[in-house]
Amino acid sequence: MTLFAVFTIHWASLQKFRQNFFLSKKPYFEAKLVNRCLLHERFFAIEVLGQPEKFYFQNSKSKIFVKKENKIRLSIDRKYQDYFYTQNYQYVGKDMLFIAECSFDTSIQRALTSMRDTFSSD
Repeated sequence: MTLFAVFTIHWASLQKFRQNFFLSKKPYFEAKLVNRCLLHERFFAIEVLGQPEKFYFQNSKSKIFVKKENKIRLSIDRKYQDYFYTQNYQYVGKDMLFIAECSFDTSIQRALTSMRDTFSSD
């Protein structure tokens, strides 16, 4: 019984050692967003073809945890889909750049610009 306890403790400590020193890093790709819309970047995400998971932007960057053979595209929140030019899916690559372009009529653009200026942190 004592030998079993010693073996179990030894095995558990080896597992902790492996986890701390041999980190299994999940591969990812980085994408950047150029936001030409008047909407905040939190409304944009990267969606993967055939998967429900989305990867959101923070400081105009997103880490995409998928394999290289997957296809991705820039998507927008459902509330704003009528104003957004939907992009085609493309294969994941290194240092991808997505450009968000929207089409609002001028009255909506002025209202959004006014709200953005009013509530900006400057």
